[in-house]
Amino acid sequence: MRHREIVGFAACIVVLALTVAGCSHDLTLPATGTVYGDLVYDDGSPAAGIVVVVEGTGLTEITDRNGRFVINGVLAVDEAGMGKYYTVRGYGQREGTSVGFLTDHFKVKGQQSYGLGTVTVRPTGSIIGAVLLSDDEDLSGVRVRIEGTSIETVTRLGGRYELRDVPPHEGYSILCSHPGYLSTEVTEMYDDGELVPVRVDPGEITNLGLSVLEAQR
Repeated sequence: MRHREIVGFAACIVVLALTVAGCSHDLTLPATGTVYGDLVYDDGSPAAGIVVVVEGTGLTEITDRNGRFVINGVLAVDEAGMGKYYTVRGYGQREGTSVGFLTDHFKVKGQQSYGLGTVTVRPTGSIIGAVLLSDDEDLSGVRVRIEGTSIETVTRLGGRYELRDVPPHEGYSILCSHPGYLSTEVTEMYDDGELVPVRVDPGEITNLGLSVLEAQR
């Protein structure tokens, strides 16, 4: 009787092991890709010591003395199983001046390496403006952020805000939001009387003027 019990127990262990092995075989790791590039300054010298961020992933790397970076493990597909788009941003200091770059809508697919090529790192700029709440005199505390990046701030007294250390780029989308109000997205600005995409030039201040948030009904 004891012999049969031992044999039966051993058989159960074998079945369990095979089941676990089969399950583990079916598990697949998420597809990831690699992003790399070379950073230089306007004079062509390597941009060493620049922090490079794949926004929304927590993945960062610092360029080596040759201005090169390699970031592995970038998730390659979105919830629908399609290739995933990312914003890659860099920031640092050069001779006491804030510098950076931004490359948006960069698509990553599984098990492949993607090069940003040679990217020029330039002095960063700022975005200023003001936000008005349609039926509230307290204008402070409105959240203002650059979509696709981790750059954000909140309005001060009078509704004024300033987004600092913004990499030079054209095509920014600025989102203003506050509880109880409809969010407002700013994608264009006036330049010499014409509407153009929101941009930041190296070392310059971009003024977006006044945005109004309407109360939710």
